[in-house]
Amino acid sequence: MKNSKNGKNSKRLEAEKEKRLAPRIEFNLDVVFRGFKGIRQVSNFSIGGFFIRTGHASSFKRGDKIELVTRLTLEKRIILINAQVAHVTDKGVGVQFLDVHGTCAQAIQSNFDVFRATIPLPAP
Repeated sequence: MKNSKNGKNSKRLEAEKEKRLAPRIEFNLDVVFRGFKGIRQVSNFSIGGFFIRTGHASSFKRGDKIELVTRLTLEKRIILINAQVAHVTDKGVGVQFLDVHGTCAQAIQSNFDVFRATIPLPAP
């Protein structure tokens, strides 16, 4: 027999699975919003997007299209990623990658795969 706490946790995990298209890992990475001053910090990462800490989250709204400039840890080159704001919190913005193809898609996938194998997934 399951206790009520386990039942709540499994419902929470099911709800999260419905919202997320891909698992996320905790990850620190510098990123620049093209057209904005200053470097921001990615705090988690999936093959579909980033959560970026920023003190200026109120500058964004859901659906905004943005360009991100970064250098993924295992890459030598700086990459430009087109993204869309998926959600805004008081701590930052969640962005979904758009139109990621070719070498950029390969770089995102390979970095995610390597770090997913070495960094624990965030606790539910």
